[in-house]
Amino acid sequence: MVNIQEFKLGSFIVDSKHFIGNIKIVENKIRYWDRPEDYVLEMHEIESVLKLAPKIIVIGTGAGGLLKVSDAIRQRILRNNIEMVVDKTQNVITLINNLSKEKKKFAAILSSSS
Repeated sequence: MVNIQEFKLGSFIVDSKHFIGNIKIVENKIRYWDRPEDYVLEMHEIESVLKLAPKIIVIGTGAGGLLKVSDAIRQRILRNNIEMVVDKTQNVITLINNLSKEKKKFAAILSSSS
């Protein structure tokens, strides 16, 4: 189970561990994620998540919502019958914690920037 205890610009505290930078949550494991410099989510970043067939993908676009998710990525996710939530990172934390508590099969891509 994953529990995001805190999100501040540039970092997260997850399960009492401090992570500086962007993270992915896949199969209840935290991994660092190198966000693209142009703030646009790339298809290859989603493909690795889609292979695991989550029921829902949560994308946190940063504190100011700068990370962009293209229509092509949105369509690719929906074609796989996967629910998707895209919102500012601080707005998806509660959802992620609830999905984890409910043992739902989910993945999250979270930008820690503005």
